Parts: sequence; structure tokens; C-alpha cells
Amino acid sequence: MRDLFTLKLVLNTILLSFISFTAFAQFNIGVGTTVKPNDVTIGVQAKAIIGVDENWRFSPSANYYITNDAKFGFDADVMYTLITIADNVNIFPMGGINWTEYGGMAGSDIGINLGVFSNFSIKDDSINIYLEPKMLFSDNKGFIMSGGVLF
Repeated sequence: MRDLFTLKLVLNTILLSFISFTAFAQFNIGVGTTVKPNDVTIGVQAKAIIGVDENWRFSPSANYYITNDAKFGFDADVMYTLITIADNVNIFPMGGINWTEYGGMAGSDIGINLGVFSNFSIKDDSINIYLEPKMLFSDNKGFIMSGGVLF
């Protein structure tokens, strides 16, 4: 009898945790462009924003480069809500990791991202325009600017 009570308690706790997480979780997905001006690298970007709680967000992105020797890259960034202006402009400091694959014998490179993510929501938060300037610290370091639309 006691094992049945413990099992019910555990299952109810898991269920309530799942319900509270999914009730808060916000998920956006979108597309954009990314530019690294110091070596003229231009690419297209697929990005997602996953709300972890009221202040923290996780942002994975995949980049496919159409110029220079970089082929593709992946970013995994964490953001913290710092400033909200007029309920539709957000500014998030961010940090994360970057992995980029290069063509030929160049191999790959792992680095650290530090920057700012900002978005401007239009149409009742169903469409967001984002801008993401950041510094990449790696063997191929430099400034990167990304921007696009999240749905």
C-alpha cells in the first residue's frame, strides 16, 4: 500500500512539473542572415529561442555559409532578460559556444560567443525581428552580426 502511495506521489509531482514547465515555455523558430565582416563571411541562419523560465532563454542556431572557406556552424547560446522597453523590445546579454566546420584540410574550430541579443515584437508577439551582434573568441576570432525573423 505504501509503495502505491509513493508511486502516485512521484507521478503526480512529475505531471505537475511538466504542466508548469509547458505552461510557461515559449518557443520561437526563425530564419536570418549572419555576416562576419572582417573576412567577408556571409551565411543563412536557422534559429530557435526556447524560454526556460521568466528570465532565461536557450538559443540553438545553425549557420550555412555561402562565402569564404567556412562551410557551416552551430551555436548554443544562453540569454538573460536584462531590459524590456515598452513591452515589445527586449535586450538580452548572451554567451555560449560555437562550432564551425571549414572546407578542405582546415578542419573545425570551437569558440566562445559573447554578445547581445535584442528583439522587437510585432503583431502580438507572433512575429519578432531580431538583431544579434557578438564577438567570437576562437582561432578564427572576430565580430559577427546576425539578424532575422522569429515566428
